[in-house]
Order: sequence, then structure tokens, then C-alpha cells
Amino acid sequence: MSSLFSHHIEEIQTTEVPSAQEVRTDLYIISELPSGELWQAFAEYMHLWWPLELRSSHEAHVELTEELLVEENAENELVPLAETVHYVPGDVIALQPVENALGGAFVDGLSFTFDEEDEGSSLEMSSGIIGPQDIAPDAELGVYARDREVAQMLLGGFARFIGTSLKGDKP
Repeated sequence: MSSLFSHHIEEIQTTEVPSAQEVRTDLYIISELPSGELWQAFAEYMHLWWPLELRSSHEAHVELTEELLVEENAENELVPLAETVHYVPGDVIALQPVENALGGAFVDGLSFTFDEEDEGSSLEMSSGIIGPQDIAPDAELGVYARDREVAQMLLGGFARFIGTSLKGDKP
């Protein structure tokens, strides 16, 4: 088919540049704990490390189940914070927050991926839902800039609980 124009128009190749809010940065911890113990400390003792800034009150108790992340408030009411999308011990926990939970962050979900290391284990946090053992080489891991503050509260609270520090890219 011939061009409708008398001169040739070159197609300009553009690459999409993500907005500042969509840029991902690494956020993780390294622990001397074996992977199974790291998983247990994270999932079963969440009520001990969950940040107060993300609770409705000091008396609130946060618990993770295979179906939900819930908070039991001071009036003993169970308030869902997120739906558990994936709950695979030793591998991944992926959550889809309910509207306005977790400070309004993680609208695309959040995932915690666990991994064995030479001398212990690691836990990485990412914006979005990551499936079990689905971490492909081109998978987009890391936390969006818009989620970073809440992510640092969450993973930082857990890091302090197990006696390690938060690691990752600078914002």
C-alpha cells in the first residue's frame, strides 16, 4: 500500500519511561535464621512485629491466615486488611489489601518472597502479586516508590523483630 503523503514519514521508536511513582527499588532483609524459622517468625508472630502506625490502636492484634490478613481491634471485632492470594510456606505470601487498608498503599497487591541463602535466608518485599515459585528472570520485583514508606514500616518492623536491618536501594 502506498503512502498517502508525498514524503516518507519515519516511525519514531519510543521507549516508555516509567513515572517516578512506578519506579521499583529493592527492599529486603538477610537473616542468619534458616528459611523455615524466618517464615515462622514472619507469618506466625506477625502480631509481635506489625508496626503500630498500621494498626487501629495499640490494643489491636494482627494475624495472617491462609485466607485473610485481619486485625482484631479493641472491641474484639475482626477487620479484614487484605485477602491472602498466595500462602506457600517457605516460598511466598501475596496479599491484596482491601480498600484504604495499609495506609492506602499497595493497590496492586504486595508480596513477600522467601529464599535460602548460603548462611541463612532472605525475605524480599515487592509491590504486586507474585505467585509461588514464579520468579522468572524478567519478573518485576521491588517496591514502587508510591508504596515505599509503608513497605519500609512493614519490613523494617519485621527486621527489628528478628534482629537484622533493612536493605535495599536508596529512594
